[in-house]
Amino acid sequence: MNSGSSTTETTPATIPEKAPDTPVKEVNNEELEKALSYITKLENSVKEEKEAKENALKQVNKLTEERDDFKNKYEESAGQVEELTKEVSELKKTSGSKKKKSNQPLIWKSEDGTEYSFSKNTPETFNHDGMTKSQEEWIEDKQAMQALVSGRSSFIIRIKK
Repeated sequence: MNSGSSTTETTPATIPEKAPDTPVKEVNNEELEKALSYITKLENSVKEEKEAKENALKQVNKLTEERDDFKNKYEESAGQVEELTKEVSELKKTSGSKKKKSNQPLIWKSEDGTEYSFSKNTPETFNHDGMTKSQEEWIEDKQAMQALVSGRSSFIIRIKK
C-alpha cells in the first residue's frame, strides 16, 4: 500500500478520422415541404408576436407620455385654482370693505346742477323700463338717470342744499 495518493492514468480522447457510416433516413419532397412550411409558419408567428409586442410597447409609451402631460396640466390647473381661490378670497374681503364705504349715497348731478341720489328703500339692483342695473351702473348712465328723474321714479330723491 502506498502512503501517497493513488495515481490513475488517463488517456486522451481520440476522434476518429472518419465518422462511421450512419444510415440517413431518406425524406421525400412532400415531407420536406411540410416541414419547411411549418418552420415558415412558426417564423411568421414569432415575427407577428414580436411586432405586436413592439406596437403594444409603443402604445404604453404613448399613454405614459399622455398621462404625464395630463398630470402636469392637472398640477398647473391645481396651482391656478389655488391662486384664483386666493384672489376670490381677497376680492370678497375688499368688496366687503367697499360695502362698508357705500354707506355714503351715490350722487348724480343734472345739467342744471341739481343733485339727485337713490332713496333708502332702493334695492342695490333694480329694473326700470326693461333695464336691470345696479345703482352704480344707473348713476354712470346719464340718459337713464335723466329718464328716472323726469319720470319721477320713487327710487330717486332730490338732494336739497
